[in-house]
Amino acid sequence: MNRFLSLLVVVLCVFNSITIQAQNEPPDTGNTSCNAYIPMAISPNGDGINDYLKVESECPIEVFTLRVFDASDKLIFETRNNAETWDGSYNGNPLPSGHYTWNLTYLDQRSGNRVKQSGEVILVR
Repeated sequence: MNRFLSLLVVVLCVFNSITIQAQNEPPDTGNTSCNAYIPMAISPNGDGINDYLKVESECPIEVFTLRVFDASDKLIFETRNNAETWDGSYNGNPLPSGHYTWNLTYLDQRSGNRVKQSGEVILVR
């Protein structure tokens, strides 16, 4: 019983030390890399909210490749233009709802390093 109470006190102390700040811009952490972000889900229904899979970044991205694959690892979208987006279709035909994987490669302008990222996006119809 004493071990449980000790653990509980530690947890409460940790929670009491959390502070939350609302800021318009992220804090300057001295980050020397240029992060890229891709949404976890898209719903290409024309409402203007998450209609496309697109890469957002903190700084300009160059030497860029984005690839999207279906569940059988078939390449269904590829671009080297960071302004181009994927609308959830293949050869102009809408794909079904489901999980799709992506691979992103780009040159980090801040560090000069080549960055490779991969993940999943959920297509919602």
